[in-house]
Amino acid sequence: EEEVYYQQLAQYQVEFMDHEEELAATERAVQYASSELKRLKRTNVINDTFHIWEQGCIGTINGHRLGRTQEEQVPWDEINAALGQVCLLLELLVSRCQYKLKDYDLLPRGSFSAIHRHGDGAPMPLYREDSFTKYLWDRGFDKAVVAFVSCVAEFAGFLEKSDRALRQFSLPYPIQGENVGPHSVRLTFKNLRTWTSALKLLLLNMKKMIMHVHFREREREAAMRPGGTEASGRWS
Repeated sequence: EEEVYYQQLAQYQVEFMDHEEELAATERAVQYASSELKRLKRTNVINDTFHIWEQGCIGTINGHRLGRTQEEQVPWDEINAALGQVCLLLELLVSRCQYKLKDYDLLPRGSFSAIHRHGDGAPMPLYREDSFTKYLWDRGFDKAVVAFVSCVAEFAGFLEKSDRALRQFSLPYPIQGENVGPHSVRLTFKNLRTWTSALKLLLLNMKKMIMHVHFREREREAAMRPGGTEASGRWS
């Protein structure tokens, strides 16, 4: 009986050690998952998805140049792709903040994106053919870009008013009508470099909005945790 007892004790000790190893492995896995979750929460997913940078005097988004100069004749296919990314970015930011634009619907469709004014007929094209032959087409393109810029200004105004208690927001380059900073976004009869500069400033404004919306979401998550307090109307 004594021998059986010691055999059972030895078996129990082995099982106990195996259990401790499994428990330690589980705790390590939980710690790793927790650290990864914290890292991901700190990650600005929108900023990583829509990488805004510059290439000389031309702004870029996800590697697509948004603009052209006499010295750097960027293909319109690339510019159209950049405009599609910009349209998708604004649509995403507006959606994440549960905001509804007052006068327009954004129609992100890649290189053939458009913008539609409520109550009007056909959408306005946020893309352009690789030629300067169609004056009316150029005017339609200009109207679309000006309308898009007005949507950026409207959303920026929403962020400024709704988040005043959270953190003061303002665009680094103010938008007044068709102008971003000192430059017009109209292409027809304008200098290419001036137009390109306006689009670059527009991208920098949207970069600022990305950072603010990310901060806004992190603050909201913190307020929703146990012990956090969510200010009434702060997120509306």
